[in-house]
Amino acid sequence: MIPLARLGLLLLAVTTADTSNATEPELAKLPAPVRLTSLLDTAKKIREIKKKLDDEFTTVVDGKIVVHHIGPGRQAEIAQCVFSSLLAAEQLASAGMAITAAVSTCGFGGIPAKAEACAANIGGALATISGSASFMAELAMVCPSGDNWRAGCANPILTLISGLSGLAAHASGAGQACSNIPNGATIFNPVNVDDETGMTNCILNANQGAFFLGRAGIQVDSLANGACGRDVPAASCAATVAGCLTSFASSASFLGGAVSKCTKARLFSPACAANIAGLTGDLLKIANFASALAGDTCKRPSDNVWVRSGVSNRRLEEPVANSTNLTLRDPVHV
Repeated sequence: MIPLARLGLLLLAVTTADTSNATEPELAKLPAPVRLTSLLDTAKKIREIKKKLDDEFTTVVDGKIVVHHIGPGRQAEIAQCVFSSLLAAEQLASAGMAITAAVSTCGFGGIPAKAEACAANIGGALATISGSASFMAELAMVCPSGDNWRAGCANPILTLISGLSGLAAHASGAGQACSNIPNGATIFNPVNVDDETGMTNCILNANQGAFFLGRAGIQVDSLANGACGRDVPAASCAATVAGCLTSFASSASFLGGAVSKCTKARLFSPACAANIAGLTGDLLKIANFASALAGDTCKRPSDNVWVRSGVSNRRLEEPVANSTNLTLRDPVHV
């Protein structure tokens, strides 16, 4: 038996013991409540993922992963393909008309030479032939769902040739039409080789004026849907803007030529305006070439990816930046 006095001393010693090393219990921390903005961002991301799944499909071509778009972006490309095919054919026909006019103005077969008209026709033939080839290269680049980077490189080079040839053609044509010199037929001048060629030029000019205007609308759509977004290189954006302005200038040029050719009276003012608008379009073609080459248009893509190399109309699609670092695990959107 422990005496009561001793037991009391033991209890007192226990209650006064040092408790400096004792740890206090930690309070549980609850996660922050989910904010409404986070829920909205998540819902938006889910919608974007669903749209991508609905609007694209993936294939493997020659060991390369290609993501094909079937949504609004691809539909706009199909529209561009249609206008490019129409313009390729019309430009080739205009080249034939320019050659016909050159035969009657460049002194062949003893016919007296007419310097301004001859220069305008030779330059016009070269400009429209290279323009047709440029649109054919664009067909090879845009119309397939895959990719053709070589055609994308050829397109601005052919556009440059068309622009340089057009400068000679439209400068000579402006010197003739703006001075009211009726000394030879051209595709814009109201003077015709004969009535049949005049009517043919009227139809071709009107068609191309309308087709270039439709093409300009597609390019405006591309600018409104990310062709100059923050992730797009500045050179590619500049090339798209130059291409859009070229389409507007070309439309004005051919519509002016249509007014000149489709009226019975000899109206030199529309032909003068057509050549001036053509000169503007030619300068924009040169700017388009410079901007396209400043980007990655003619750089060979890496071995494991396909990259869209054209500078026009990559609407509603995610831009591919730094594509040289992509592998088979990183599909390329086309």
